[in-house]
Amino acid sequence: MVKEATELHASLIFSVHYGKFALARHSWDEPYRNIEKIRQAGFTVVKGTIGEVVKY
Repeated sequence: MVKEATELHASLIFSVHYGKFALARHSWDEPYRNIEKIRQAGFTVVKGTIGEVVKY
């Protein structure tokens, strides 16, 4: 995801659909590891909770 965010010149990443259901073929903690990699690369990561309105 860091590569894609860099290529798109993203100013922030809004993370959704992580940690709620075991429907994917990847390990349950992969989305969390990806978020940490994105943070370490210097991107701003915005996360909301179910039903929360996020204004940024």
